[in-house]
Amino acid sequence: MTRTIESGLRSFWRTKQTGKRRTNVKHLLLVCAMFSATVTVRAQLAGTLTLQGIVTSGVSIIVTPIAGYNTINVAAGVNNLSVANVTEINNDPKGYTVRMTSINAGSSGNTLFLKETPGVFGLDTVPYSLTYDGIAVNFANGVALLTNKKGKTPKTGVTKLLQFTSPPTWVNAGTYADTLTFIIISN
Repeated sequence: MTRTIESGLRSFWRTKQTGKRRTNVKHLLLVCAMFSATVTVRAQLAGTLTLQGIVTSGVSIIVTPIAGYNTINVAAGVNNLSVANVTEINNDPKGYTVRMTSINAGSSGNTLFLKETPGVFGLDTVPYSLTYDGIAVNFANGVALLTNKKGKTPKTGVTKLLQFTSPPTWVNAGTYADTLTFIIISN
């Protein structure tokens, strides 16, 4: 390329000495065009591209009841009856917590019980306890901390078993219930 520029410049000076001005200008423009093309090509020899993507927060909890959860034999009592599978899903690297509330424990503070739906004879209650993933559930002010974990879960989540225990109880005939709510929050 350097030789081309030099020969173009020589040609320019020769035509100037011979008086051919038009050819002289054409040669100068040709030399400038070749030089600018060389610079442009060299500027495009490298380039960069930054690829970027966004992953949204994936925090959820799935409560899957197990057959028999709503037909518990309250009078006979039950021991470690599996009532639900709870799947915790989180992709926050800081971790997450799972808490559970109970309508009845919320009114009493710490005690879990099934409460008779309003009937003719008044309201009886049936005490019960729960385990979550094999660990006893303890309420304080109507709320139980079930999970406090650092890091993310696998994509499919972590499934934990909720089990119910109640002693044999002699109460009024009727329907007894409590409503549990599971809450997952990323840290």
